[in-house]
Amino acid sequence: MNAVLSVNLRTGSIHTVAVLPARPHTLTAAEATGAGLGDCAGLTYAFESVPTDIEVGPDGWLYVSSLPGGPEDNSLGARGTVFRVNPYTGRTQVYVTGILSPTGLALDRSGNLYIASLFGAGVYKVACGSHEARLFLPAVQASDVEVSGSTLYAATGALGNGTLVSVRL
Repeated sequence: MNAVLSVNLRTGSIHTVAVLPARPHTLTAAEATGAGLGDCAGLTYAFESVPTDIEVGPDGWLYVSSLPGGPEDNSLGARGTVFRVNPYTGRTQVYVTGILSPTGLALDRSGNLYIASLFGAGVYKVACGSHEARLFLPAVQASDVEVSGSTLYAATGALGNGTLVSVRL
């Protein structure tokens, strides 16, 4: 499902906060051939976003990591996204793009955003006020990330021998 839902813990009622927008991708000739799609080069396909994690930012907005809804490997490029969602209006903004398979998010006290990239190079950091992700912690199969105090914890090796890594911020 490409939606962010809210559950009322008292009543159990569920409502949709936001529906994440589709992420269009125009196929190149090489991509179409590689996928066995023949004459589909130049066509644009709207991939449905797949939310993977959510954090509440210091600004009160929800930050939602999202798989692109298509190949999660690099065959169509790094198309994962972090959206920013207003929890009251459902307004959705693209916050960070170009992450390969973002599966986990964390925010530190300064408002810096950390993104676990399962099939990418590790954990990325987006400095507060920026929209540019830079590699922060090289790691294989980083599946999740959390911040507690001044320490970042990253789950790595998700598809093999999993390891928990800690790094002082």
